[in-house]
Amino acid sequence: MLDFVDGLTEAGAPLLLSGAPGTGKSVLLDVAADAARARGVRVVRTSGVEFEADLSYAGLGHVYDQLTPYSADPSPELRTPLLVALGLAIGPRPERLVVCNAALELVRSTSAHAPLLVVVDDVQWLDRASATVLGFLTRRLAGTRAGLLVSIRAADEGDSTWARLPRVELDRLDEASSGNLLDSRHPRLADEVRRRVLELADGNPLALLELPKSLTADQRDALEPLPASLPLTSNLQAVFAGQIRDLPERTRESLLIAALDGGNTDRETPAETQTGDWLTELGPAEEAQLVRLESGRVTFRHPLIRSTVVARSTAPERRHAHRMLAAVRTNDPVRRAWHLAAAATAPDEETAGLLERAADLTQARGDVSRAGAALTRAAELSPAAADRGRRLAKAAYLGTRVTGDGSHRSDIVRRIDELDPDSDGALYAAAAGAHLLLNRESDVDTPHAVLCEVIARHAPSLSPTDKTLADALGVLGGIGFNAGRADLWEPFHELVAGLGPAAPMVLRLRDTMWRDAAHVPTAHVEELDRAIVALENERDPEQVVTVAGLGTWIDRIAACRPRLWSLVEAGRQGEATLISLPALGMLSLDSFLCGEWTACQQLNDEALHLRDTLGDDVIRYQNLFHRALLAAGQGDEALLDTMTEKMYRWGAARRMRLPEQMATYACSLAAIGRGDFEEAYGHASRLSPPATFAPHSPLAMWAVLDLVEASVRTGRTAEATAHVAAAHEIGLGALSSRLGLLVGGAAALAQQGPAAEDLFAAALAAPGAERWRFEYARVQLCYGEWLRRRKATSRARDVLESAYEQFSEMGARPWVARAKGELRATSGRSARFGAALTPQELQIANLAAQGLTNKEIGQKLFLSPRTVSTLLYRIFPKLGIKSRAGLRDALSSAGS
Repeated sequence: MLDFVDGLTEAGAPLLLSGAPGTGKSVLLDVAADAARARGVRVVRTSGVEFEADLSYAGLGHVYDQLTPYSADPSPELRTPLLVALGLAIGPRPERLVVCNAALELVRSTSAHAPLLVVVDDVQWLDRASATVLGFLTRRLAGTRAGLLVSIRAADEGDSTWARLPRVELDRLDEASSGNLLDSRHPRLADEVRRRVLELADGNPLALLELPKSLTADQRDALEPLPASLPLTSNLQAVFAGQIRDLPERTRESLLIAALDGGNTDRETPAETQTGDWLTELGPAEEAQLVRLESGRVTFRHPLIRSTVVARSTAPERRHAHRMLAAVRTNDPVRRAWHLAAAATAPDEETAGLLERAADLTQARGDVSRAGAALTRAAELSPAAADRGRRLAKAAYLGTRVTGDGSHRSDIVRRIDELDPDSDGALYAAAAGAHLLLNRESDVDTPHAVLCEVIARHAPSLSPTDKTLADALGVLGGIGFNAGRADLWEPFHELVAGLGPAAPMVLRLRDTMWRDAAHVPTAHVEELDRAIVALENERDPEQVVTVAGLGTWIDRIAACRPRLWSLVEAGRQGEATLISLPALGMLSLDSFLCGEWTACQQLNDEALHLRDTLGDDVIRYQNLFHRALLAAGQGDEALLDTMTEKMYRWGAARRMRLPEQMATYACSLAAIGRGDFEEAYGHASRLSPPATFAPHSPLAMWAVLDLVEASVRTGRTAEATAHVAAAHEIGLGALSSRLGLLVGGAAALAQQGPAAEDLFAAALAAPGAERWRFEYARVQLCYGEWLRRRKATSRARDVLESAYEQFSEMGARPWVARAKGELRATSGRSARFGAALTPQELQIANLAAQGLTNKEIGQKLFLSPRTVSTLLYRIFPKLGIKSRAGLRDALSSAGS
């Protein structure tokens, strides 16, 4: 421990103390702090407090207060967000990463002048937001002279925030050490009592020191029987309760105030308690070694003491203490509101209103979970049923749409038919209820009808920019989009149109992007691109997911990656957990399209696990879709069948068509990969017939190359040409570099003459085309096949080798096989058969050995079935066989 402190003069580092309650963690922190001060190290201390669980950045606020006298202010771009997060300023909700960087700058500026040690006791009780910031600091202390020393209960050390820190594990004392410690502090215990205390303490240092204090003189001398065995914590609390009971009344009152204020109360104390000096009133508690008084701050010597202070107080005493704290926390509206709520004994609209405003402030700081808790408590304190319903509905909406917190959600669904459609909370309640009805395998028509009715009733009386209305309309649009049905989309379109030009941007873009992305006006694409750029400063997680989702079908996910990753990280830390699900999904899909298939699977597996944890099933089919895409690309037909069957059943149960379209697209891709072009044509044309790009079928855009390639390979050249012309007419290729690559490749395939070469080359050379590795390799494969058929063998081989390498790296087995077959056909006469087979004959022999019919072979090689038959009868005698039955063995024995 002292080596750690000495090292701070040279380099910063973190250290974790881990052990059971009472094993000496707090004592070692005291020793380290004292040693650090003796060496000229500045020491800042705080502790996790279970009573501050609903106060975001409470722990960070204690650290900030102690650091600011020694450090320069952070840069303006960091200072304001930090003050907003701490509740010391009003402004846009700060990004968690910005708060982390501001804290890091504070630590760096402080340690630049003198070594710094930040000590955090009981970090497992630190509020989540502060824990995230401190966890961020632990990985960035190198290059500073700052140390972070934290203690944690052994049962909680698996938390990913602290699991990887260097650690010192405090175990129970062995028998000899336990006896020595007990004898040094309580030397006159009777032998029988001594044995009993050693047995009960079981090597716990705190128990060895404190348990004998609970015994009477006769019990210590074995003249009276000892009390019955109790759990260790209960024993210690009994000890501490006795010590607290012996304190003066004003000291007990001051201890309770300190405990309820987080255990770090400073000189700013309620006027009612200041009959004398604040520190003087706590003096007896310090003399009893219950607290430490340092620089005007109160720190409990052990968490059990703080817990005992609260546990032994009466309800009226706690309410009185909370009222006094509320009276002085006027500069912290969130903390003040919670203190007033804790002091309330009956519904109180003033307190409920303050707590509702505190929820808004908390949500603005980025802590949606705590905002939901504040709204729930505000609902409990609301005298009027309308106010109670509105607050409860809003809390349920946050739970169903953002956090995944299930409190009160099922209650709203159970009573959804009883909700007063004129109540203030009806919009949020209907939105939350719609989400949960879908989770219960309801068809989409039921929640859609409920939402339409409630929105139509409220929309005329609300401003077009009202957030409640926008949120409800957003849910309605999501239902219509996922349903993939014009009849469910039309009400959303009419309601948004009724809002006029003042309609929020995301609603206007939903109305075009989600209905018919293939025909979206250029002005709307440009508006979306501006909205994506603005995401850098957007703090509303729903807005981030919505804007990114709007760009999914025209390949804008990459531009949204930083903000999507911030939502994923927040979800991993327990903040806005539910909203991280679509973020994971979009990142997974983008990874597939970019050929990063391992990342795609990892992200998708994480999303599925999180869905199972939360019990959320509303858009599970999207995760099934990503698995189906991987199965199609990798040639796992069994997994593909399983995933698509689930998607078909999932959609049918809810009368949703989009899941069916996604399953159909995956099947089309798989059929193209294995060379079954007739099946591929059937799937692709179901998404949208040739020469059309139907509304409510966004995957028809993505299948443009599938449909054209399947058409060409099956002799449907007119359909192929018409489909390419339709794509050009609507400017599909201009929407994104990937769609440009697909349309360019499709145009080259449909071109029968020599102009195809220039089209292939232009498609592959377009800016950004190489980013889409899978589609890029597909177009290369088609180009290589075209070159080989025109005897440009050397050039064909270069292109095909590139495609082969990319498919191999991705694990795209069917595509690897196709590229490998084409490469064999470019290698000249095969040495395997003593120059007996030509490259074309070798290719036909391999396809026939795989079980393809003459017609299917002809479709792949652009030959008539009769020509294939003729060539096969030339091949058989060269291989020494008489029929197809011997092809596989002959090729295998020849080393094919």
